[in-house]
Amino acid sequence: MAGGLLVAYCEPVAAGGGIPGIIGYLNGIRVPRIVNLKVLVVKLFSTIFMLLSHVPAGREAPLIHMGAILGASAPMMYIPFTKIRLFTFLHNDHERRDMTSIGVASGLTAAFLTPIGGVILALEEGVTYYSRQLPGRVFLGAFITTYFVTFFISSLEHDCLSCLHKKDLLLLAVDESFKFFEYYIFEIPLFILLGIIGGLAGSAWNYLEMEFTHFRKRFIRIKECKLMELGSIAIGISLWSFCLLYFVEHCRTPLNQKEKMVADDIQEFRQKCSSLTNRGEDGL
Repeated sequence: MAGGLLVAYCEPVAAGGGIPGIIGYLNGIRVPRIVNLKVLVVKLFSTIFMLLSHVPAGREAPLIHMGAILGASAPMMYIPFTKIRLFTFLHNDHERRDMTSIGVASGLTAAFLTPIGGVILALEEGVTYYSRQLPGRVFLGAFITTYFVTFFISSLEHDCLSCLHKKDLLLLAVDESFKFFEYYIFEIPLFILLGIIGGLAGSAWNYLEMEFTHFRKRFIRIKECKLMELGSIAIGISLWSFCLLYFVEHCRTPLNQKEKMVADDIQEFRQKCSSLTNRGEDGL
């Protein structure tokens, strides 16, 4: 409810993921206040409140929107209490949209730690017309974001600025276990059937969401009704979660004393191996 109050009474443009508005802005449509810094502040705190409430909503779309706002705001930066602007060579609409594209790629990279995915989103889904310099700029922004997020997460987990928790994230390595992933020929029709079912279910979901959006635009217009809608959804999700915890039994039988001791020994052995591996050659 705290995030909903912020969005409803401070900046309604911060509602939702924000990706459709950003795509429209990148393709030449004037979307009011879509890259405003006030939207960034409201979206940041509302996303934090949303994640703390454990509702089934992701952080990916808000991160993309916030990255786009930061990218669009970078050309307008200036030294406080002066008229000196830092990036005068970016003071045109073309460069500002390019910086917004870089922000979109950086936002997706920060959410998933996938720089290639961020570049694909920015170039294929976001921008229709772009210059020859833009792909290189987007690549550079996405990889810089990958390195920064990797070091930041490692410093939080190990409480030191020079520690790197997962070197594979920095080197963009692939897990070797995927090389031994096997499947049988008779399973291929099942995969095809699963894809068909997923496509039909996704189409039905999109249709229902479109109809529900039209309904909300017609009948849920004032801020108080929107807050009541948000509160009812939050209460319903909480009740459903508690019911699942109460009525659904555990998916496996509890371990006996001997199995529990073996599991604890394996966990302790893995921790020792991990600590030795992190020390490098000296540990080995």
